[in-house]
Amino acid sequence: MKKAFYGFLFLLFAFATIGIISTFFLSSCKDISPDNNKSKSYLSINDELFTITQGGLVNLGSASDESKHPGFMHVVLFTTDGINFSEDNTGELLLKGEGALLGIVVFNDTEGILDSGDYYINLRPPYMIHDIGVGFYSLDFKEENVSGPYFEYEGVALLSGKMSIKNNPKDKEVILELISEDGIQITANYYGELQALQSSAKPSYFN
Repeated sequence: MKKAFYGFLFLLFAFATIGIISTFFLSSCKDISPDNNKSKSYLSINDELFTITQGGLVNLGSASDESKHPGFMHVVLFTTDGINFSEDNTGELLLKGEGALLGIVVFNDTEGILDSGDYYINLRPPYMIHDIGVGFYSLDFKEENVSGPYFEYEGVALLSGKMSIKNNPKDKEVILELISEDGIQITANYYGELQALQSSAKPSYFN
């Protein structure tokens, strides 16, 4: 009788241990699954892959003359290892370091955020809401080569493509599919919030 009782206790212990191990294993698998991996933000330029380390949004406000552009102008920036967002003594945005980056100018209905939806490159005004007015990328950005505002840097211009925005409950998802003026294919996925950046100078392209 006593042996049967101890045997029963042993079985209970064994099943409890298996349950704990199974729960731990499933939890661990969930943590490392692609859907839960927020380090999957990347920038691909001509099949060369970079990890996006920062995403930023510059709110340049509305135009005094609506014929120049509709709604609110924003600059979206994505930087990779080696480049950091900084600011001068007046709070104006500076890009520090060197590496690969991507920047685009978009027009949006809402100030300070990007609305969900698709944005398409349009290089010929008049511009519309959800247009991308101009954009560029660089594989070898260097801060010492910038003599004026960050966006005056001589990068490679974008020719066509789109950006899709999804404002999910936990974070933002940005997907880009672009072609540069030299025929290079550029794709990017970004997951996370876009850091609010400060600048008062609009790109001279729109003056």
